[in-house]
Amino acid sequence: MGGGLKRALKLTGDEVVTAYDDRILGGADFVEELRQEKEIAARLGTLLPLPELMKRVANFAGVDAKGLSQRGRNPLLVDTKSIICFLAARKIGHSGEVIAKALGITRSGVCRSASRGAVMIAGNPDKWGKVEELIN
Repeated sequence: MGGGLKRALKLTGDEVVTAYDDRILGGADFVEELRQEKEIAARLGTLLPLPELMKRVANFAGVDAKGLSQRGRNPLLVDTKSIICFLAARKIGHSGEVIAKALGITRSGVCRSASRGAVMIAGNPDKWGKVEELIN
């Protein structure tokens, strides 16, 4: 159910999932029912899809979003991936495994990058200060 349901459906080849949330244990109907309840919906918030977050941050940083999944040592690309890791893992709640696959790095790399992204945002507000607004 929930994120597990999505993974199970991928294994069987049926990827049609109308509603899911990795944080909720239950089927699509149950997830939708929870989202309809105002108190719970406020606590859950909306889960910005990772591809959309990657696109927004890439545009903000002036990087080609298609290059984010490739390995490289381009400083701007590394910084952009760090910001994405920070926002995706620590602010939105995506799993490290999903982020790692999308960015072509390891799960431990996601953790290190998220820490680096937090430092970058705090240490350079002129450049990265408004990046957190992209998740709203």
